[in-house]
Amino acid sequence: MRMHLLLLTFSVAIIGCADSVVNVSGKVTLDKKALANATVLFEPAPDQTGLGAGAHGKTDANGEYSLSLMTKETKGAAPGKYIVKISAYDGDPGDNSDSTKVPKQLVPERYNIKTKLTFDVPAAGTTSANFDLEK
Repeated sequence: MRMHLLLLTFSVAIIGCADSVVNVSGKVTLDKKALANATVLFEPAPDQTGLGAGAHGKTDANGEYSLSLMTKETKGAAPGKYIVKISAYDGDPGDNSDSTKVPKQLVPERYNIKTKLTFDVPAAGTTSANFDLEK
């Protein structure tokens, strides 16, 4: 009986998370210019439970992105507080022609490895998850 109750609780938690995914999009700039081909990662803040693995997106040529869940290709993110990490590298990330060249990080560490960026995803979602970064 205990195992059945545990499985039922776990199933309800998973279904609840899937139902609460909302659309999240925005724009990333670096020194007031659109940041193309940047990875935008939303990791649940330490005090947030039930947000799963988080969400990610890739900016287009205009610096615009939309999030998708990390664990599946479902568009959006669960409402809650996230730590945001943004990174972008010079050159074509798919070009492996010169294996000796180490890609250069274009975004300062304070926005990725040592980030202090946060974002609260509202229950209704948002199209204004914008980040104006500076070197």
